[in-house]
Amino acid sequence: MSSNDGGAAPGGAPPAAGDGAPAAPATPDPQLTYAPWMDAFGTEPLGEGAPSARDWVAQKGFKSPDEIARSAREAERALHARIPIPKAEETDKWAEVWNKLGRPETPDKYTIGAPDGFQPDPTFTKAFAESAHAAGLTQAQVEGIVGWWNNTAIQSIEGEKARVDAQKAALQSEWGADYGKNLQFMRRGAEALGFDKGAVDKLGGAFGVDGAAKILADLGKRTSEDLLRSGESEIVSLSVPELQAELDRHKRENGAAIRSGDAVARATYDRLIAQLAAAKKAAAKRD
Repeated sequence: MSSNDGGAAPGGAPPAAGDGAPAAPATPDPQLTYAPWMDAFGTEPLGEGAPSARDWVAQKGFKSPDEIARSAREAERALHARIPIPKAEETDKWAEVWNKLGRPETPDKYTIGAPDGFQPDPTFTKAFAESAHAAGLTQAQVEGIVGWWNNTAIQSIEGEKARVDAQKAALQSEWGADYGKNLQFMRRGAEALGFDKGAVDKLGGAFGVDGAAKILADLGKRTSEDLLRSGESEIVSLSVPELQAELDRHKRENGAAIRSGDAVARATYDRLIAQLAAAKKAAAKRD
């Protein structure tokens, strides 16, 4: 054996540093807290600029291997729960999406309520439910739309009622003591035209309640055939039954005002009493 072989390792010279030797472990991050069980994870970076597996576990704050497993399981579930968005023309796939999002199985499974004090319209409700189901709406979405619609409808009804009430009040103020008499003229005018309540309501919608009342009252005066003259020489066209009905209605609706001495209510009451007496007297003469 030559002296050149002395101390040499079998198989040749020892490898130089960096020629296939494993890299030194990464230095622990002083800002992280490492638990002993984290030593099972690698210390080499997981990619360029990325932390090591051990550093990543420490950064996430996992307290045990079980927490890591639980996190991975939940992430897997979330991935499977994702709903892919189909193309617009893929109707069947869209149906699956809507069902997963919470659309009822069939239109009749929707719960569609009516406002308090109102009865639902079965025909309208059925048609709306079918349209909502075809559009893929969930129960919550339907409730939102129905709630908005009901509130809007109630506001519209209340607004219309306030408008009609204001028109009636203005008409009563304008007609004053002749209000009851003019209402009878109005009814007679509607009868002359063959108008039922629905037709009168349509006329009111076109001209306003006050405008329609004036039109019909004027027609009633012009077409009256049984004219009686009151004690004040007023021209009236009311029969005994009509006057009695008007007097009864006035007492029923304005009894408290009459008793309290309201000027308009009392004047109307006195006029009706006088007209009824004159009508009875005239009828007795004819008989």
